[in-house]
Amino acid sequence: MKVIKPFSLKPTVLVQEPILKAEWFRERNLSRVLLLLLGVGVASLLAALSSGFLAPPGSELRRQLAFSCLFAFIYFFTILIGCLFWIIVHHSTDSGWGILVRRQMENLAALCIVLFAVCTTLASFDWISSPDYRWGSTMWGVYIFSGAAGAGIAMIILVVQGLKNAGYLLRVNQEHYQIMGKLLLTFTIFWAYIGFAQYMLIWYGNIPEETDWFLKRNIESWNVLSTALVVGRFFIPFLCLLFQFTKRDPKFLGFISYWVLGFHLLDIYVIILPFLHPAGFQIRALNVLCLFAIGCPLAVLFLRGLSQVSLFPPRDPRLLESVRLSN
Repeated sequence: MKVIKPFSLKPTVLVQEPILKAEWFRERNLSRVLLLLLGVGVASLLAALSSGFLAPPGSELRRQLAFSCLFAFIYFFTILIGCLFWIIVHHSTDSGWGILVRRQMENLAALCIVLFAVCTTLASFDWISSPDYRWGSTMWGVYIFSGAAGAGIAMIILVVQGLKNAGYLLRVNQEHYQIMGKLLLTFTIFWAYIGFAQYMLIWYGNIPEETDWFLKRNIESWNVLSTALVVGRFFIPFLCLLFQFTKRDPKFLGFISYWVLGFHLLDIYVIILPFLHPAGFQIRALNVLCLFAIGCPLAVLFLRGLSQVSLFPPRDPRLLESVRLSN
């Protein structure tokens, strides 16, 4: 007599194993670098504040300190909001950190894009163009955003390249560099388009309250910097990034990223400092001190935070797709 076993109705649970092992950034190997950065930042901050506050109230040195701090703050602020923009885009395009978290990030990202656009526009007027309160441009917020997004992706390229050279992110290959190079090229063109459109509309309208902004930046030595900005921020990166082999070369793409960040610095300089030196640009030590005073502590915070989480999400369901990326 045969005994028939009942059919099992227990569901089969499929567990996805991690595609790659998590990589953790080892902060201890950079302890001396962190101390050096922190020391340079503190020394620069003390030097800048002492030179400014020891000067008589209302003096030229005090005004120089205020504008130098604004210049350095806006430079790093635009880079950071540019990186934030790419994080929002990452989550809003269904590239999250697991099923549950990814869905929540998608819902928040849709709202964050709107808030990001509004906050960037308000900040660009309140913090950057407020010294000339009569001037206004409907494209000003978009211009600041385009420069920030381009600087943000350039910074991301340099961070990825630095981690890869240090022995991390070994699965990052030429395909990933080409994608990032395409994004850098896209926002290089977008920055030039917005800048030209804003300039053309103000030139065509010829309203004194609007043209005064560009007149201050196209006289004396400011004209040289404005011309160099157009050539260096658009034409050179545009021509270099047009070709596929340049975007797939990590060293060359890293050089272009440094180049873009350098001319983004010049862009912020041409925006801020003509309020203080309308007769022409002047090289002041306070500008450099304020850059170190803000940039070095930010670098320390970034490197410290980098060691708190894995460099990539090992259980992300799209990780295998990213590893096998093909343009």
